[in-house]
Amino acid sequence: MTGTAAMERAIAVTAWAVAAQRLEGWNPEQEEIAALAMLATDRIDFREYLGRCRRRFVDTETWHPPVLARRRPYLIRGSDVLANNLGLHTAPTLARAEHAISAGRTVGLLRRPPQTWTVPDLHRALFADVYPWAGEPRVTEVAKPGVRFATVPEIEAGLTRTHRDVDEALTCAEGYGTTALAHRLARIYVDYNLVHPFREGNGRTGTLLMQLIALRGGRWLSLDAVGRREWVDASRASINGTTVAGPDAEPVRLLVEAGLRDAASGTFGFEMPDRPAVCDIRHMIGE
Repeated sequence: MTGTAAMERAIAVTAWAVAAQRLEGWNPEQEEIAALAMLATDRIDFREYLGRCRRRFVDTETWHPPVLARRRPYLIRGSDVLANNLGLHTAPTLARAEHAISAGRTVGLLRRPPQTWTVPDLHRALFADVYPWAGEPRVTEVAKPGVRFATVPEIEAGLTRTHRDVDEALTCAEGYGTTALAHRLARIYVDYNLVHPFREGNGRTGTLLMQLIALRGGRWLSLDAVGRREWVDASRASINGTTVAGPDAEPVRLLVEAGLRDAASGTFGFEMPDRPAVCDIRHMIGE
């Protein structure tokens, strides 16, 4: 890969990591985007990037849990904030740290796409720096206003179905036309989103899952033009349109098809190999 192509790839990867996080509510400062760009161009490694995040995102006050506070799964005792590896106890600070750190992991995964992975692998790679339960299917029910996700007993079967569909899509990705690939990606995403297998981070895992399948087929799924409200509305419409055949993929398909590009073009600077470069996803967690 030429120097120009490598720079174009770094720009594309950084922009995608930011766009994927913005769909989930991130509004990064320029300093945070600059740090991602440095990571994407090897001016810093992930260890240094993570250290910067730890120094940047700190709580200024000490947390003292109520003496008689009961313990609840995933939460800091006496609080509604998710228990985490960063020692943070305020939701806004944790959210900013989670976005920045998982965006950094996204950059690494897109620069060296894994050849084999499962959905829990992806979730673990994105969030293990932040949450001790990353990659583990949730053990509590989750819901959002007007939306019903799979119950805990339904998660195992749902993930099995997702892995079956992902394996098939990876095998056939190079043979899909743009419309067929968009439909396949949207179908996988809406089914996975309905399962909602993790306590947090489902959306970012799902968009990364789609991007990795697209890359296997020599495509790039741009999210730059998609707004958060547009994405949330499409995701909600897909679930609310669920029939016996599953969620309605069409609202998401329209957005996905509009964003699909040729990953080998000069616009993105990707030189797609005959087979993806081998990268054991678990090694990234220990960097």
